[in-house]
Amino acid sequence: MKKNFLLAAILTLQFFSPDSVWSQSTVTVTRTSGAVYTYTVQTDGNITFNGDYVIIKESATSDETSIQMSGIRSMKFSDGLSGINDISATSAPILYPNPAKEYCIVRTNESGPHRVSVYTMTGALLIDTTVEEGGRLDISGLPSAIYMVKINNTTTKLCKW
Repeated sequence: MKKNFLLAAILTLQFFSPDSVWSQSTVTVTRTSGAVYTYTVQTDGNITFNGDYVIIKESATSDETSIQMSGIRSMKFSDGLSGINDISATSAPILYPNPAKEYCIVRTNESGPHRVSVYTMTGALLIDTTVEEGGRLDISGLPSAIYMVKINNTTTKLCKW
């Protein structure tokens, strides 16, 4: 329970801007099949992780949506104010190789540098850096695990072996 609360708090904090306040966030999930789903998470809703599942509850009264991590290609978060760009296979950031051991390459359709943050599944920030387009993200110091990696405003997963 504490782990889920911390992750939800971090996901909420990543949207914080001192110049704005909002009442909802949008999460767009692109599955490995290419299907794209958009969820509007109200202030009384949440996003949590349970084992190998992301659980999205849009509001206190809505049903939960469980999505297995292995079925997710990427997740993109928006503050509900600036809108959200469509995600396609050509615009979503890519980390490769994935799984990786020492490093992975950061690719997007945007020019760099890119803000890259690596989080544990419990929400602990491990790496917060910038990486040029096509540059290497050094993960050699991380233990083998599954990580959430935020590249600019898009979150994806990374498997470290």
